[in-house]
Amino acid sequence: MSNISAFEKYPFEVASLPTEEGGGFVVTFPDLPGCVADGATEKEAIAQARSAFHVWMESMIGDDRPIPLPGSAGRAGSPPLPEPRQFSREQMQTWIAEDEEGMRRFQADETQRRRT
Repeated sequence: MSNISAFEKYPFEVASLPTEEGGGFVVTFPDLPGCVADGATEKEAIAQARSAFHVWMESMIGDDRPIPLPGSAGRAGSPPLPEPRQFSREQMQTWIAEDEEGMRRFQADETQRRRT
């Protein structure tokens, strides 16, 4: 099993939302168009982003659409990544399964922490 989850491979950006928009935080993934999440706190927004990430990936896999490589959106002044720009369906399914197991452990730890 990989030490780095699929979620952790993709860069994401966390920004605070203006008070007039309800406040809180929003998370976006430059490499994954439309994959967005928000939350009242930064921690909650990142937890929601993990769920949004999985839904986005599962949708792409289900539709047999290409999945961009992490960092493929590039940054200003950075050279583009060489092709190929996608992971195999099997590789993403493996990473998603690993992430889901990690999420189950995280949720169990959070539940236990809240009880103490």
